Amino acid sequence: AATILGMLNIENNEFEYSKDLLNDSLSHFGYFSFPNAVGIVTDSARVIYDYTQHDAMCQQGVVTDSLVKTAQAIMQRYSKEMEAKNEN
Repeated sequence: AATILGMLNIENNEFEYSKDLLNDSLSHFGYFSFPNAVGIVTDSARVIYDYTQHDAMCQQGVVTDSLVKTAQAIMQRYSKEMEAKNEN
């Protein structure tokens, strides 16, 4: 949504998890999650972190602690938002 709205010069703040893919000033990454694991992909690294093993189960490229923590932080924030919405 953010890419299309940006092309039309329309504000896109309502789409918090959307990213303008044409904006070179943003960091580009892909994030995904599934039960008990979270993953993140950048142009130089890929990692899947397994919560049950407390370790990276798959990694390629230059994987830093910061990259893993970024993926974990996204998951934590999203989970908290979903819990709050379910409580209402």
